[in-house]
Amino acid sequence: MPDLRDYFFQRKNIDFVKKTLGKELWIQVSGNRNMDASSAVFWAALMPVENIDEAYRDCSWNSHIGTQCPGFIEYGDKITYEANPLSFDSCLNIVHYRDFYGIKPSYVEISEEFRLLNNLYHDTNTNIFYEIENNGECAEVAKITNDDCVYIKLKSLMRYAAAKQMALLLFFDIRVKIPGSLLENGLEAFSDTVKEDGLFFGLWGDEQRIPETYSYSVLMGKKILMPKPVEECGYAPYSYNKAKEYLDYIIGIDEYGEPKSYTSNPDKLSNYFGANPGAPHYLTPVFFKKDVLQRYLSRPDIFSVEAGYLRCQQLWGIEIDNEHKDVVSVYLGDLGRDLPAQEQAHWKQYNIATDEKLSTNAIKKDFLCAFTRPEISDLKFKSNFERFVDAWRKKYQWDLFLPLSQDDEYNFKTLHLPITGGQEEFDHLVLSLVKTIIDSLNEKEIVKQFKNSTDLKGGISKLEYWFSELNLSDYQQQIKFLRNLQELRSTGTGHRKGKGYKKIAEVFGLDTDNYVDVFDRILLQANAFILFLTTNFLPSDS
Repeated sequence: MPDLRDYFFQRKNIDFVKKTLGKELWIQVSGNRNMDASSAVFWAALMPVENIDEAYRDCSWNSHIGTQCPGFIEYGDKITYEANPLSFDSCLNIVHYRDFYGIKPSYVEISEEFRLLNNLYHDTNTNIFYEIENNGECAEVAKITNDDCVYIKLKSLMRYAAAKQMALLLFFDIRVKIPGSLLENGLEAFSDTVKEDGLFFGLWGDEQRIPETYSYSVLMGKKILMPKPVEECGYAPYSYNKAKEYLDYIIGIDEYGEPKSYTSNPDKLSNYFGANPGAPHYLTPVFFKKDVLQRYLSRPDIFSVEAGYLRCQQLWGIEIDNEHKDVVSVYLGDLGRDLPAQEQAHWKQYNIATDEKLSTNAIKKDFLCAFTRPEISDLKFKSNFERFVDAWRKKYQWDLFLPLSQDDEYNFKTLHLPITGGQEEFDHLVLSLVKTIIDSLNEKEIVKQFKNSTDLKGGISKLEYWFSELNLSDYQQQIKFLRNLQELRSTGTGHRKGKGYKKIAEVFGLDTDNYVDVFDRILLQANAFILFLTTNFLPSDS
């Protein structure tokens, strides 16, 4: 138990409201809290800057816990409807306490205006509200706990206050209760107020005798946080006024072999229209280690790495040349124009000087305006597979490869040539490829195509029997590839690696070659399998 007099005079709580309240990352804007064995209640509201003197009139709250409901207001003989009425002291609540007369449970609700202004996504399972950032990440902005306490990030509250040009008022009511009378506790009744710039509270103590005798003290007041100018609120159009920062990137080497860098600001680059003579061209290729894509491949729910393009859902996108095994290139001007600031910093980590050139496809597409299809094995397989699946469904009205479930579709989306060059990544990629072209075989429909019934197990065996009935040439080569791939998955990820894995690893050349080149060959064989199917079943589309 703390020192009785310190506890009664709430010295720790006063220290909290003076030094900590309004400076925390998360601000409690509604609900109760136990503080230093005392009971606290918090609330928050906004007050127009021009009315701020009302906040310093006394230490009582200028807003009450409840709901500000739209409705009709009487002004003498005149009745008007107001959609967003302010409280008696011109305050606007940030949280509404919803009550339904005991018929339905009460609950707290964050202001709709605040939620819409920040375009917050409400995860109803966790009661957390998220803001979608430019990099596609979901950032927590507000949360409601199981005991109906509401917490909102200080940064978001102050942006909201700046947008509305209203001061943020953080109300507090903190009470302590001590059994026994003041005399029995060696205490005395008192009353005091503290009025400072940005803080106004009252502190008083006395005793109560009904229904029991106890001593108590109350610390009640408000913290007053003034807003920034509206131009600094961070919302459009004011957010557009903030000068964008453009990073420098390595674009080559100088005469001493040292990396040579230049800004990605499009306004400072030369172009085909005569801008900035002597500066590097907007279309100067900048090269990066392919590791730069790992971040995006690991989050297929947010990012999509496509042939020649990287996108973050509907937030942003940028053209890339990803038709190299080891590097990715992007035009210097596109880096500055299309990448958000935090993404530019990510890319800069992987920026390198290299002798690599633009891929043939990039030259054809960007400078010769020619239609291209991917040539690198991973992009080529994904493109060919998708076109095959669509053509097959259109012609036969059923799927040879069943669509992956929502929980499994990442296996196809993230198929790529290994980047890290490690066993773990290779195993994962083999598993993803098997799920795409073996585990997804539509065995039920394949069996329907048999001329003679037979009892076979496994998609590969059923496919083999069907091919044999059709007397397709060279089908055994494709079946052999599928069985080997299945064995590589089974011995590599389905079980502990042992002699079986060593044997099949040698078949694929893992004993003499690196994971990148091995998986490149596997994808080339997968492409050959799709071409085999196209040639034999979709000849008009080959």
